Amino acid sequence: MRLAILTPLFPPDTGHSAKYAKLLAEHLAKQQCQMIAYGKLPEQVKGVEIYPISKRGSKILLILQCIRKLKQLKPTTLLVLNGPSSDLPALLFSYLSPAIIIYIISDCPTNKSSSNWLKDVVHKKLVRRASTVIELPEETNLFIPAEILPFQTPTPTNDYDSWWQRHTKVITDYAQ
Repeated sequence: MRLAILTPLFPPDTGHSAKYAKLLAEHLAKQQCQMIAYGKLPEQVKGVEIYPISKRGSKILLILQCIRKLKQLKPTTLLVLNGPSSDLPALLFSYLSPAIIIYIISDCPTNKSSSNWLKDVVHKKLVRRASTVIELPEETNLFIPAEILPFQTPTPTNDYDSWWQRHTKVITDYAQ
């Protein structure tokens, strides 16, 4: 199994989706995954090869560069984190490759219907072509570890670890 992740946001970008992308890569590092991330200097994740794509330049060239990198990596399973800059290359790649597409909706506001009809069409077509669609819960505390504050005893919780175990199991089950 050759697993690749395509993400529009990755640290040092900020935001919910960027944090999720890094945590996902960390949890799938044992699967020898590779990642294509938009950005110039993405943070490193031990055990994961990250191929950055600059956000500067013509949008068409960025899409072609992303598709070319996907063709070079030849993933058997492609995890696509939603966003306009990842949806269109993933959709076009799905027509060129027999790879299993797992579409992860990590950015719910981006998923909502927009005034851009092309973005909506691409999103709907990618949902139809995907083997499965995973929509993340909006409760961010499920996949971000509890903050440890000074002078307070952390409350023991297994929500974080158990959620990630279930989540990565669903992904790896579909990938095989």
